[in-house]
Amino acid sequence: MKIGIFGCGGVVGRLLVREVVATEGCELSGGTGRPGGALIGVDVGEQAGLEPVGLAVSDDPRALMAASDVIIDFSLAPATVQHMLLAAETGCAVVLGTTGFGADAQAAVDRAAADAAIVEAPNTSPNFNYLLVLIERISGVLGDEYDAEVLSMAERRLPFAPSGTTIEVAKAVAAGRGVNLDDVIEKVRDGVIGPRPPGVIGIAIVRGGRIAGGQRAIFAGDDEVVEVAYRSTDPAIYAKGAVAAARWVVGKPPAKYSMREVFGLA
Repeated sequence: MKIGIFGCGGVVGRLLVREVVATEGCELSGGTGRPGGALIGVDVGEQAGLEPVGLAVSDDPRALMAASDVIIDFSLAPATVQHMLLAAETGCAVVLGTTGFGADAQAAVDRAAADAAIVEAPNTSPNFNYLLVLIERISGVLGDEYDAEVLSMAERRLPFAPSGTTIEVAKAVAAGRGVNLDDVIEKVRDGVIGPRPPGVIGIAIVRGGRIAGGQRAIFAGDDEVVEVAYRSTDPAIYAKGAVAAARWVVGKPPAKYSMREVFGLA
């Protein structure tokens, strides 16, 4: 199975290169970097801390898709629309780990899924996805008599908020209550806001230093508070989950899939 990496020079991208090379049955087909960036032309393996693999970092995503059975995309949000157009054109499967994109890119993902198998993967950790199932069940049992908040923590360099992982937690809370997140989400509080409206799902953001990525679902009742927390301590877990998703999606018919489906949780 030939796996290509979009964004191979990023923190997770380099880990993905190492994971693919180390995984039996997988073959690294190449990696892309930012057009005009310093990594273009550098050996994909060397820039990930490995021995040379004989593949140079490229700025041609179309060529890499043509050479791959599946792409793992951990690049930047502005490239998502182009990458989804290429997936639809080539039929190449994609594990999309990129987050922080807007409505236009989401629409491109949905359209591409008519012609290619796309795993939309805001968080590729197996245990995080198991936890989403637990959060959804807790939310459904407690109901909206408990005020729900999602606390997101990340390092200062994360350029957008809320993160895709945070939104996944909030979606799980909403799903447990049988509501649409867009109808109940509350992201900004400032000034005299009055009493908390019933049924809203609040999101609070913490950014600073090198805080390891973490999420906390808080269900606050009159007599008790129930909290479910997740924190990653090593981004290598995302590379392992993404490669597992890549192996799972190859050969699947065109559609949009989730990590819950990858791990048999849907």
